[in-house]
Amino acid sequence: MTLFYRWFIDWYKTNLDEVTIMISFPNELQPFKEDNVIILSLFEKIDQSINAKIYLQQIIDKAKEYSLTIYLEASPRHKNIESIEHKNKITKDYLINYFSNFGFQITSNKNFMKL
Repeated sequence: MTLFYRWFIDWYKTNLDEVTIMISFPNELQPFKEDNVIILSLFEKIDQSINAKIYLQQIIDKAKEYSLTIYLEASPRHKNIESIEHKNKITKDYLINYFSNFGFQITSNKNFMKL
């Protein structure tokens, strides 16, 4: 996990103007039982005109390279979205579908998605 974390810090420094991303590790509030777990706590576009799929795919590819499992919550965030129409589009169901396209699946407790 340390190698992934070092990679992420360096990678994120070059992308922080386009996306807001937070990676965390299992803790008392999110006690995942597997080894080598990271939690994608926040993934949000700052610049609404960019294609964020590229950034997510890079994170996924690197996590796979280091044999890490990724968990996330498909929770809508609207901090950087100005358009009401676009805000209304970004629902939990929309995000579940979005992340499913990358291979994430809903966990049995339905609170998280896992890849």
